[in-house]
Amino acid sequence: APPTAPPTAPPAPPTAPPTAPPTMTNASPPAAPDEGAADRARRERAEAEARAAEEMERREAAAAASRRPPPPPPPSAEPAPRVDVAVASGACPGGMARIDAGSFTFGSSPSDPMRNFGEVDANPVDVKAFCIDYYEAPNGKDAVPRTGVSWQAAKNACERAGKRLCTEVEWERACKGPGSSRFPYGNNYDADVCNTEDGDGKARELARPLDFKKCRSGFKVFMLAGNAEEWVQDAAGGQRVLKGGAADRPDFASRCSARRAVAARTTSGTIGFRCCVEPR
Repeated sequence: APPTAPPTAPPAPPTAPPTAPPTMTNASPPAAPDEGAADRARRERAEAEARAAEEMERREAAAAASRRPPPPPPPSAEPAPRVDVAVASGACPGGMARIDAGSFTFGSSPSDPMRNFGEVDANPVDVKAFCIDYYEAPNGKDAVPRTGVSWQAAKNACERAGKRLCTEVEWERACKGPGSSRFPYGNNYDADVCNTEDGDGKARELARPLDFKKCRSGFKVFMLAGNAEEWVQDAAGGQRVLKGGAADRPDFASRCSARRAVAARTTSGTIGFRCCVEPR
């Protein structure tokens, strides 16, 4: 008999794919044991109570401060003593002297042997700051004064220049200076200082301020005695006032307190003016 083939082995079962090892992940470590809920609640309650106590203290402090009376004001300083001259602000136009506000003796003493009729009795007067021309109109140190003008013409000329006629008080303060002297240059008459009658009682001619350099007041205002009489704003007995005397008038007429009242329309070769204005 033919040889018999060996029996065929059954096929092996399919092999399963190898299983990959499990992958390790970065897992969080296990949480620490939590504290008890009761302990946590007690701590939170204590913190809340502390915050409430702080807020209460702050409110009580604010309420106490609002009820506290304000501190008394500091003691006031002693008032400053009054001085004769008070400096005020503001400057003067060119060609004018500034006279600061202050007090001076206006008028003349009844005991003055040179006192004339119509003069004002001496009395203290307060004057505001003002500006006054250094020289008689046309206000130049090398010019003779402009004369032959009435009161109205003098007033108009000052106003055209943006100024005004001086008041009698202003004019006299500028003349008497800081010491309220009788003449611009002092208390004793000197016929050679200003352009008045000379020592023999003879009239002089009008002159330039340069010809009488010492004829100035303590405020450095020139020719306030002699040369040309000067119109001021003031009226007296229905007339207008002239100040300063003139080149043809005697000693008593050149005192700062001397005054002469004439009709406003009066003109003369020895009547002039100067101007004033407020500081700017």
